[in-house]
Amino acid sequence: VLRPGGTILALEISRPASCLLRLALRSYMQIVLPVLVRFRTNKPEITRLLHYYWATIDQCVSPGKILAELNAVGFRNVERRTLGPMLSDYFAQK
Repeated sequence: VLRPGGTILALEISRPASCLLRLALRSYMQIVLPVLVRFRTNKPEITRLLHYYWATIDQCVSPGKILAELNAVGFRNVERRTLGPMLSDYFAQK
């Protein structure tokens, strides 16, 4: 529920736009990170969790689509701020 004039903030992970960066992050999350975490925790299910996490990132709704939908349902001053290649903050006013 958002009162008239209220501001919404949505935090979202976005798939990197660069093919090279996407490949590097996918390799890191599906190969390197599972080995490091499993070595540290000795939990084999970590590999499945990180594969699932990457699949979720890879299938994210595009930032353009999120911005368009916020505008389409009547929000104003719609804005996206990024932190690095994957983290997005969406602001909009009702």
